[in-house]
Amino acid sequence: MAAIDVCHIQAIPLTRQISESSGWQVGRTSLKVRNLDNAADEVERDVLARFEQRLQAGEPVGTIEWMDEREENGKTIQHFMKAIPVQAPCMACHGTDLAPAVSQQLDALYPGDQARGYTLGELRGAFTLKRAVPPGS
Repeated sequence: MAAIDVCHIQAIPLTRQISESSGWQVGRTSLKVRNLDNAADEVERDVLARFEQRLQAGEPVGTIEWMDEREENGKTIQHFMKAIPVQAPCMACHGTDLAPAVSQQLDALYPGDQARGYTLGELRGAFTLKRAVPPGS
């Protein structure tokens, strides 16, 4: 249950702090989200689908990443994504055999939760980082 508290209470302030100190907009996303605030945008959905294809082709999930630079509203935007593999600690809240108390707490915190039923080594989602390239870089 402590892991639920970490993700539910600590993750957002932690990503906000990293974003403020790094200059990157930092987040997590997935095709099967638990928190709707983390839903993938169109680019992220496409990248996640390609991550899944790369995983199915035999690429180790821990090495899958993507980087792009594009123009948006007159600014150069860099966007980086790194795959998040399902690891053993993830299984308590994202696996196929959740304890009843865990399921109940997840149901209460995340109505519409889609982030269950994973097995070890699957693609859970991705860390996503975006920033406007500073002028003169």
